[in-house]
Amino acid sequence: MNRTKSIFQQYSLVFSVSLVVAGLTSYPISVLAEFTNSNINSNFYLANLTRKPKLDFSGTGRPNRQTDAASRGNCDGIERKELTALVPKTATWALTVSEYPTFWVYVPNYPRNIKYVELVLQDEAAQKTLDRTQYTIQSTPGIVGVTLPSKPQNALQQDKVYNWYFRLVCNGGQSFDVGGSIKRVSLGSAITNDYQSYLDNRIWYNALTNLAERRRQNPQDPTLKQEWVDLLEAEGIGLERLGQESNFGTVIPQS
Repeated sequence: MNRTKSIFQQYSLVFSVSLVVAGLTSYPISVLAEFTNSNINSNFYLANLTRKPKLDFSGTGRPNRQTDAASRGNCDGIERKELTALVPKTATWALTVSEYPTFWVYVPNYPRNIKYVELVLQDEAAQKTLDRTQYTIQSTPGIVGVTLPSKPQNALQQDKVYNWYFRLVCNGGQSFDVGGSIKRVSLGSAITNDYQSYLDNRIWYNALTNLAERRRQNPQDPTLKQEWVDLLEAEGIGLERLGQESNFGTVIPQS
């Protein structure tokens, strides 16, 4: 009887020691697993916290004329749908705070028989052309900025809608038109002259001009490259194909 009791005590001791050892070995594993999961969750939270929401310039109404859909032939070296205005695709109009804003157009190449390019400004309500200015493009392919000439009749009035067109006119009579609608709003206290403020208030033309000018000066800056991609991929813009474009040309007014 005593012998049986002794054997039973020995087995109990071994079993107890096994439980203690198992507990000691499993504890660090469970703690490590808990720590790892916590770390993953924290990183996921931080990643979502720092991820910028997608920009949104979408709107309703008629689309802008990003590309020319008319059938008037080719201008010896340029396809109709390659010429592109950098405007929101779905907005009725885009905003500016500038009296004389800059318009941006992608010109894929310079036609060999080009006669001239011109910027046309129209008063939408009056259906009246206010100005036509002819230019020469210095280099293509690339994105060119055309600033509205500072003439009295061109000064954009607040809360008024205008149409603008960038036109390529060829010697053979063919022409290509792209453009959009623009509305000037008050700068106000909520809008400051910086890129982020333009984005926050959906001021398309000023945001685009601010970023394009900085990219022109620093074409290899990775931060500016990413901001450019984000802007052209914004909701309602539809200019993803120009996200990697880094060439910026210039235009010279013809006398």
